[in-house]
Amino acid sequence: MRRMLGLSISNVEFLSAEDDRVLLSLDSLELAAGSVYGVVAPNLSGRSILLRLLGDAALAGSPRSRIGEKRIAWESGTSPLGADAPGIYLGPCPQDSVSTLTATVEEELALHRKARYGDIAGPFSANTDLVDALMLSACLKQDPLCLSGGQTAALALLCALEMKRPILCVDETLAHLDVSLRPVAWRAVREFARAGHICLMADNEYDLMAEYADYAIILDGGQVKGIHRVDQAFNSVEAKLRGTIPSVTSLTASICPQLEALPVRYEQMVSLLRASPNGFRKSRVPEIGNDARKTQDIAPGGESSLVFDGLCFTYPGSDGRPALAEASAALPLGHTTGLIGSIGAGKSTLCKTLNGVLRAQRGGITFGGKPVAPFGHPGQLVAYSFQNPDDQLFQDTVEKEVAFGPRCLGLTPSEISAGVSIACDLFGLASLKRAHPLDLPFVLRKRVAMAAAVAMQRPFTVLDEPTVTQDQSFRAHLLDVIECLTGQGRSLILISHDAEFAFEACDRILVMSQGRCCWSGTREEFCAGRPDEAEGFVNLAVRLSGELDFSPVCPTRQALTDRLRSQRFGRSSFQPGEHGCDSGDDGPP
Repeated sequence: MRRMLGLSISNVEFLSAEDDRVLLSLDSLELAAGSVYGVVAPNLSGRSILLRLLGDAALAGSPRSRIGEKRIAWESGTSPLGADAPGIYLGPCPQDSVSTLTATVEEELALHRKARYGDIAGPFSANTDLVDALMLSACLKQDPLCLSGGQTAALALLCALEMKRPILCVDETLAHLDVSLRPVAWRAVREFARAGHICLMADNEYDLMAEYADYAIILDGGQVKGIHRVDQAFNSVEAKLRGTIPSVTSLTASICPQLEALPVRYEQMVSLLRASPNGFRKSRVPEIGNDARKTQDIAPGGESSLVFDGLCFTYPGSDGRPALAEASAALPLGHTTGLIGSIGAGKSTLCKTLNGVLRAQRGGITFGGKPVAPFGHPGQLVAYSFQNPDDQLFQDTVEKEVAFGPRCLGLTPSEISAGVSIACDLFGLASLKRAHPLDLPFVLRKRVAMAAAVAMQRPFTVLDEPTVTQDQSFRAHLLDVIECLTGQGRSLILISHDAEFAFEACDRILVMSQGRCCWSGTREEFCAGRPDEAEGFVNLAVRLSGELDFSPVCPTRQALTDRLRSQRFGRSSFQPGEHGCDSGDDGPP
């Protein structure tokens, strides 16, 4: 087998088909085999176009777009990146990477293995350890179309790795995985790269990029500003100004602004804290006591609560595995509830049942003590923003899309107009009202879907994975949107694997596992003692609180920052390069 040395691409100018705006402009770019490159960029900076270009995915640009040479360097010479040596692209919608040609997950994996090795006998058998680690072993006999979003993302990654293409480009696909699985996926990508491949990763969760990537490509305004080792990249002026830095780096900068070389990894930050004059010490995270397993407020609810009891649902083709298995809980009005759990726990299925997209096969739902039937009146009580916006959007303008739900609910024209205007303003869509939703990039389609749900002005609004593809700037804005909505008496349910965002946005947590609701309580109660089913769901503030033996635990970044400042941390002087914050060589290989 030929050994790849690297990839070079030159003379690229990719223009918008609508108005010939420059979306991506590259004079040259050279990447070395055996390395993982993280792409550091704010939204709408040409990141997805770059990854699709290198992943050999179809692109439809302006007739004046120019794509020069894409060549792979081998030990024996060079060849074009193309039919004989293609790349592969995984996008933010993992369903697009599933063939729909197979009846089971096992057959889907075998199909991609055959695409690489030819017509082999028998089912998929390689890499079973990774199948287990990504929690797909129990799903091998299920129809791929019945998988959850997170399970589909895991399947898409496994299929891509099995094809062993020279170039692997992963564009926010891993954002659909839960907190405990994402490091597993990143390690698998790094091992794939070490086998002689080139991997490019787009992920707005920069902490994992800092841990597992070798180099970072800084992209802004469609232009590559530099390629650096990750420590230097996240300490660059461009990254700091754009906020495209790990939460570890951002937190340290806020409490210790005099540091020039900031930590980019968790271990570096802990080392910095322990070296402070205040004598922080390592301590184990407090054990979970029996009080952490409280369930008393899962079933009963007050007069202003949405209560569901014993909900059951099984998808056809799911090999008999229930998506909901006697799910029971209460969702009080006036709160933002984080609905968390591992992939395939039943989170999206539950919310689709509460919305009326799906009909529970058993169980009941009440609101204010009165029975309700969402399937007969979808969206009347609970508005729902789909995890995959392409499953939701169908109108020919953004304005019509956002107005569709309110119109179906029978709101007056003035109410519809006001609601559409407010929702579009909240999600930064005011200038795009006349645009076709499906002409927009995924990151904006996601915002359109959320705006459409918010415009319905229902007592409860579900945002399913709202931060997928959204950069740090918009996430901060989304926190303000949520605060604004709850201030108006609205209740939100956030389905999220993004622990950093969920702990900032939510004041209550509901944990699901294997189709059941197994824990419910306040954010502070959850942080004091996480149930076993959500042991891995932890943000930086909670993790550091345990490391530093803080009691009570600090659930949010602001709470931790205030605690550290109260102990006078950050007033001492550290020299650049101390505590492992400087990685040395700045250049790419």
